[in-house]
Amino acid sequence: MDRFPDDPKPCALLGHTLRAQGDPCAAIDALRLACERAPARASYLVDLAETLQETARPADALATYELALSVAPGFYAALHGRGLLLMEAQRFSEAAGSFALALEQVKGSVGTDCLYAYCLAYAGEPGRAAEVYQRVLIRVPDHPRARYNVGACLVLAGRHEQAREAFRKALRFDPSDRRAEAALRQLAPGTL
Repeated sequence: MDRFPDDPKPCALLGHTLRAQGDPCAAIDALRLACERAPARASYLVDLAETLQETARPADALATYELALSVAPGFYAALHGRGLLLMEAQRFSEAAGSFALALEQVKGSVGTDCLYAYCLAYAGEPGRAAEVYQRVLIRVPDHPRARYNVGACLVLAGRHEQAREAFRKALRFDPSDRRAEAALRQLAPGTL
């Protein structure tokens, strides 16, 4: 690296190569050097955070995501990565907030919408989660997990009749959906 004393790009490329070759510890060293040489490059910080996360260093990864967001507020990759890390730590309210901010940057990301809804449900907001899953179904009508999760979130919100209808729709869409079938049986009148 001494041949490129001021250029962070070779360090970042080496970090990517080492990570791909299964040497995350060496990749961390190369990516740290890239970050030192270009402290305002949020993408290098995100690469470093992802690699730290792979090596089971969540506190360091979270601090690095936060640093990336201080350099580039609203940077989608940092918000998304931070959300995943917080979700993994079961800090669902904070994760939902991170995913909400990420969705402001990239509208219509079905994957991020689903992660956001999941975190809302576990953060105690199943009604809002059901609304997000319903928005996903407007864009991707054949999304089986979202189709089932609408009903599951409505159950958690205590909206049983709407949940029954959601599970019926899931079964009309996919008659082999055993989870929706079982949920509908559990929600039959007289079973609650």
